[in-house]
Amino acid sequence: MANSGSRYPHLIDGSPLADVGSGVASSLTGQYALGIEASRDGVTYKLVYNAGNSAIPPGMIANCPAGNGVNSLTVSTAAGVWGELANAVVNNSAASVATGVYFWGAKRGYLASGLVASAACVPSGSAFSIGANGNVILMAQSVVTATNAAGLAITTILSTTSGGGRNGSAIIDLA
Repeated sequence: MANSGSRYPHLIDGSPLADVGSGVASSLTGQYALGIEASRDGVTYKLVYNAGNSAIPPGMIANCPAGNGVNSLTVSTAAGVWGELANAVVNNSAASVATGVYFWGAKRGYLASGLVASAACVPSGSAFSIGANGNVILMAQSVVTATNAAGLAITTILSTTSGGGRNGSAIIDLA
């Protein structure tokens, strides 16, 4: 059944995937298809598959590796590649997403639960892009045509070397 109060369908049934934003499943049932979108609490999610060789930790960005379908993602990304945002999503749930499962990845909206930064902090009000390991990196001050902004840090996202895991808050737009 669809929630008509949303721009995107919010699926409500007995499936583990019915919990948009945190639901995971090892197989898809009839009403679910890779690439469908749903919204919850102001965040747009996309149903994708973890095709990588490792789990996707909370606050990490997954992207489409070469040779996979557009909805089969992995946490290893190609940083600074034009078009890197086209199929990227953030694991916005509280738990890691295991390999070989379907999950709801965040595409757009405000993430109060935070992200994982690389070795350098992303200060409040700064644009960020996708790092090489699924984390976020501070955008250079100059305009670089080979890198797209993935979002904007609302509060500082601390680096992994500063003791930060998933932290800060951000607005993401992974088109």
